[in-house]
Amino acid sequence: MTSLNDQILVELLNHASIILRYKDFSLLCDPWLEGDIYGGGWGLQYENPGAFDRAATCTHLWISHPHTDHLHLPTLKRIAERNPKMRVLTNISHNADIQSVIKAAGFKNITPLYERKKLEINSRVSVVRYPSVSIDNMLLINAGPWRVLNYNDCDLPQQAIRALMKKIGPVDIFLDNFNHAGKLLKISSDDLTKKRFQQAFLNAINIVDPKWVIPFASIHYYRYAGAFHQNNSMMTIEEIVKSDPRCVELHVGDTVIFSKSDKPVLDRRSPPIPRRLLEPKQYHQPISWEELVSTGKKYRDFLRYHFFDITFCALPLHILVEDQNRILIFGLSKGVYEATGQDKLVHMAAHSQSLHYWFTKPFGVDALCIGANFRELSEDIRPIYRITFAGQLITNGVSPRQLMQMLIYPKKWSFFFNRREYILSLFQGGGSYLYEQITRKG
Repeated sequence: MTSLNDQILVELLNHASIILRYKDFSLLCDPWLEGDIYGGGWGLQYENPGAFDRAATCTHLWISHPHTDHLHLPTLKRIAERNPKMRVLTNISHNADIQSVIKAAGFKNITPLYERKKLEINSRVSVVRYPSVSIDNMLLINAGPWRVLNYNDCDLPQQAIRALMKKIGPVDIFLDNFNHAGKLLKISSDDLTKKRFQQAFLNAINIVDPKWVIPFASIHYYRYAGAFHQNNSMMTIEEIVKSDPRCVELHVGDTVIFSKSDKPVLDRRSPPIPRRLLEPKQYHQPISWEELVSTGKKYRDFLRYHFFDITFCALPLHILVEDQNRILIFGLSKGVYEATGQDKLVHMAAHSQSLHYWFTKPFGVDALCIGANFRELSEDIRPIYRITFAGQLITNGVSPRQLMQMLIYPKKWSFFFNRREYILSLFQGGGSYLYEQITRKG
């Protein structure tokens, strides 16, 4: 047996929230521990009553990216109340800045974490952040003899992973997501959907080739009635660990202890936390038609601004507003207006609250797409694809205008250089992968 000093512990608090402990260093990652997110589109499968107390014991905090299942302000506020001196490793990037949210949560000890720059935590621990082409990031933790890669939601092309691993080197423990996270526009059976995401999971771990794998960051469920059926194609921890013998079956509330010379030792929570009853999303006061059209027009102008008023490839999107039984036409060229008697084509349906959230919130398009707060009603999904893709590019800081602004200033060229493996692979794989990665759809 190895000594306690050689051991590293990993605890799963919930969804993508883990604690990594090595000697006197403890790192909390991506805590979303309560409530629903994405405009009510997602909920947590499990409620871990002791998670906040456990989270507050950590010395350090890292948030991989600004999506609310990772950067959850209500959770962060409760943790900061318990431990405001926790050192927060805050990502600094040209396309995403979370410092304002960290400060609003109440944390005082903030340390910048730059892309691909090693940060020495102490004499035994260091971290390096590797960004993806979107707002996602992975974190390499060097802790004594251990090398842990928190891959989280990155989901990169295989060519990019291979190229990046030449830079990263050997990995002992690999943490990776395994389920779909968003509205599935490519319809298939539940079994085929599971197999597709299982294969993506296997592709990543076979390239990284770690000694051990912890599947995580996939323990949510869909709440909108039009996407509730997608919960049937979500894999459980028990299912995904059968994919590869290196997988460790870690459930919410469990801890696993790794040592160099022995197999992982699981410390199961007793009794185990039961799976919650899945609760459908409830809507409150609907948004008036006039306000919906008004905010839709402002969002249309916002999109046009970021794409230099280039609209020739954007198709008008016909949306059934479910609670009002009226059809809203969202067109980048012709505007936002109600369908007439001859415009009865419908591409998608959503509640007025979800549409208003999409049009008005900074990450509103994520709430719509990742939150799966709509249902498609037509086989022609091109209008949905193109309009939401445009919005996703903006929220990820890579719209044509945002990229042009970065190209103008040489100090921002590091954005492209730090994502070189991904950019090259995207040219090789085509734009469809870029859309799939940024929108996090199946």
